[in-house]
Amino acid sequence: MSPPTYEEVCASHRWEVPARYNIAADVCDKHPRGKLAMVWESFDGSTRELSWGELQDLANQAAHALAAGGVERGDRVAVVLPSTPEAAAVFFAVWKLGAILLSMSVLYGDDAVRHRLTDSGAKLLVTDPANAGRFDGSGTAELLVLTDETLARESAGHVGCDTAAGDPAQLFYTSGTTGLAKGIVHAHRYLLGHEEFVYCHEV
Repeated sequence: MSPPTYEEVCASHRWEVPARYNIAADVCDKHPRGKLAMVWESFDGSTRELSWGELQDLANQAAHALAAGGVERGDRVAVVLPSTPEAAAVFFAVWKLGAILLSMSVLYGDDAVRHRLTDSGAKLLVTDPANAGRFDGSGTAELLVLTDETLARESAGHVGCDTAAGDPAQLFYTSGTTGLAKGIVHAHRYLLGHEEFVYCHEV
């Protein structure tokens, strides 16, 4: 039996978007705690393995830290962190609270970050000690400097938020090639659109 053609796959496809959907619940919380979640490699070549349970605990601890900083449902939370497991935990934490994630690369220039902070009305900016000096005292967002101690002192008790698939989840910005970068809100359901792939390897 030959595999379906691309045209047949497209014709038979139907989007299945549940009425209630939360990215953190679907991507993080639903997985068995004992299974491997990620293998992270640092710039020096060392690696670190995290189980889903460890990542879930980090995400809950981060959610408690954000809540202690005043973050509530619908607030915009800016994140300027290097690519680490803790950064992933903060992303999940934002969604666990029903807040809106604005993630930015540590390679962004200060002006680019400040524009996004001001334009988005971000309530909190999460960054690490290496970048904290760039933003301390700038803008209206409160600053949370993320360290190991920041998460370790928080409870790993479960945090979750019942969100609709259409509730806002993430704020992306355009490249700003013809003017200032403009924010584009994505709902929780946007992630489902990135899961619909069919690979055809003709080897």
